[in-house]
Amino acid sequence: MHQTTSGYKNYRHFTLNDRIRIETLLKHGVNQTEIAAAIGCSQSTISRELRRNQPPKNKVKYNAEKAHIRCSERKLNAAMKERLKDSSIHECVHEKITIGRSPEQIAGRITIDHPELKTNYESIYQYIYKDRRDLIPSLPRRHRIRKKGA
Repeated sequence: MHQTTSGYKNYRHFTLNDRIRIETLLKHGVNQTEIAAAIGCSQSTISRELRRNQPPKNKVKYNAEKAHIRCSERKLNAAMKERLKDSSIHECVHEKITIGRSPEQIAGRITIDHPELKTNYESIYQYIYKDRRDLIPSLPRRHRIRKKGA
């Protein structure tokens, strides 16, 4: 997180060096606001970093290397998250896609037809393009690779 000439901040992830700097400043008794100024980010960013990556036991101090590992593990786990968790949603998506419905239509109707099930069209697209590539030909717009929206 660094400051631009216009005063707005550009977003970037903390590096290991940023975390080492936070750890060092904390050991020297510097408060979160001063750490944020030294690193070039907001105080809430420092607060969030400490809250997310602080060891579970309160008596243990912030450790930059362990915090970096925790962050990396969270990032990996987020990428592996299953898109459609319920098998009945899988069945419903498969059934509706094969009769020509779009993921947008399926997501709109699923909460009406099955109030206990919830999903959105983006999750349906991700499920199809990642887990059920055999359903791609049944999509209204059949792209082997999904194109980003403009």
